[in-house]
Amino acid sequence: MRGKESNMQLRNFIVLIPAYNPPEEVIYLVSTLVARDIPVVVVNDGSDITYAERFTFLAEFPKTSILSHAVNIGKGAALKYGLNYIYDTFPDAVGVVTADADGQHLPDDIERIGQELAAHPDELIIGARKFSHQNIPLRSKFGNIITRYLFLLIIGVSMPDTQSGLRGVPRLLIQRLLRIKAIGYEFELDTLITARNSRVHIANIPITTVYDRGNTTSHFNPLIDSMKIYFVLFRLLLTVLLATVIDFAIFAFLVKIGNSMIVSQICARVVALIIYYFAMNSMLYASALLNKKLLYKLTLLLCMSGFIAAVIIAILAQRFNVDVLVGKIWAETILLFLNYIMIRELACIIHNDFE
Repeated sequence: MRGKESNMQLRNFIVLIPAYNPPEEVIYLVSTLVARDIPVVVVNDGSDITYAERFTFLAEFPKTSILSHAVNIGKGAALKYGLNYIYDTFPDAVGVVTADADGQHLPDDIERIGQELAAHPDELIIGARKFSHQNIPLRSKFGNIITRYLFLLIIGVSMPDTQSGLRGVPRLLIQRLLRIKAIGYEFELDTLITARNSRVHIANIPITTVYDRGNTTSHFNPLIDSMKIYFVLFRLLLTVLLATVIDFAIFAFLVKIGNSMIVSQICARVVALIIYYFAMNSMLYASALLNKKLLYKLTLLLCMSGFIAAVIIAILAQRFNVDVLVGKIWAETILLFLNYIMIRELACIIHNDFE
């Protein structure tokens, strides 16, 4: 427990368990938590009819609520359903502790994450597994290592476990998470990005690493779900690359048909502005008011970037006799990383203007 806040009320949190065809371990998990006077909400995400009796049995426990989807939608959808229910039903709770239904999260660790959340209600608490553990499947270990380093490189935050399902979600973050469009496993990665953009501190707390042999209870599809996760991770970088390529194509076309470098640069940047605006509007789920702020700030950013690029092109052309198209390639290559950093930080600014 960090600091002296551990003497605060420690059970002012709700445990949320998304469940799709859950193993019997979920019964032990829920019964143990409610025995400790911890309220639990279980979301049946369209499980097969053969599991109906299991959910009926869970509903008989005290302090336990069962929510249901008629069909399987996805872990992210189940989490959002539960988060919305808890936000409205338990207004005095400091937040929500999410846990998996497959027995990978021990009651002691779930309670400890809840205690950390109660003591630090402005932080997102992540229960971080140790991936040096010998029982972790190779695909899980390898996938986490790759995602961890890519997350640091692209998002700028060091995370020992990006896919942990054991998390303490502060109440202040729930409304923003409900606006996320992801409905599958990628929702959990998008949660980290949203927290980072919202300037919410992410605390990583070591937990016991538990895996069944072969990870047979997991519903994670290594191909499809991994693609969705990496799209969430790369989408802003892909937007910057796409805008840069189209910007160059328009610039080159206008120069070739006889327009000046300045006119071509301005027109190309206007098109890039449109691409950035619609892409970021979709990613940030912005309101009508924030759309205006987004457009205004994007315009300032791209005007500055476009001016710097034009200066570089002019210097290369006049002093070194470099063709303007070659100069454009050099200028945009030099500015590519800077553009990405500025766009990424702009996302943080817009997120913090949200409320």
